[in-house]
Amino acid sequence: MDGSSLASTKDTAGESSDTASTSYQPAPDMSAEQEFFLYELETTDSGSIGLVLRAIYDCGDVRKFSRALEHRIHQYDRNIQKVCSFHYQGFVDSMKELLLLKDRCGGIKDDATYIDSQIQAASEDLSKKSEEIVKYRKLVKNASTAIDQISVCLPVLENYAKLQELMQLKKYYQALKVLEELEHTHLALVEKYRFTQILAKTMSPVRSEIKVKAYSEFKDFLENIKKVACRVGRHASRCVRGFSSGYTNYIVSN
Repeated sequence: MDGSSLASTKDTAGESSDTASTSYQPAPDMSAEQEFFLYELETTDSGSIGLVLRAIYDCGDVRKFSRALEHRIHQYDRNIQKVCSFHYQGFVDSMKELLLLKDRCGGIKDDATYIDSQIQAASEDLSKKSEEIVKYRKLVKNASTAIDQISVCLPVLENYAKLQELMQLKKYYQALKVLEELEHTHLALVEKYRFTQILAKTMSPVRSEIKVKAYSEFKDFLENIKKVACRVGRHASRCVRGFSSGYTNYIVSN
């Protein structure tokens, strides 16, 4: 077991990197058992260190193991120095590249900040434009609705104006027809509006006025007929007598 442990220890200690040698040379007075203990300390987990230390103390040669441990630590320090020396120039180059990368990252950060500010400004402007579009769309919709409703209300107003004009011209029959059309056709479409309710209240007085004035005109017409009826009758009698005498003379002559 000591031989295999020593061999594995030498394999581990003799590992070297491609760039710098990190091999470990055992101390001249180090035994295979101490080499095994060092290997166990290097490779074991923290839970088994107590067992290794107990085995070292059971062996009895603690001072010699301490010297071997110091020798191994010294070897580690030298190997660390070799690795650091070997990689120092690469480290310096890497730091230079990192500084250049830092400058480039700073430039990229500034560009990103500028682009972000531009995007934020454009977004705010776009948001304002969107709000304006929504507002104007609502206005257009309201205007379109108002136009549609006015288009429905226009026939009512036109016919009402026509009714008033016919009443002034004393054309009561035509006015009555317009009134009927208003009441039964146009007002029914816009009855939800307040002005139509006001117009509807004026329809009954207009109808009564048409009735009264039409009756008055008809009465005047009859009175005028009565006045001229006698003259019309006398004229008709003369015409009949003249026609009869003429017809009689025509028969006699033939």
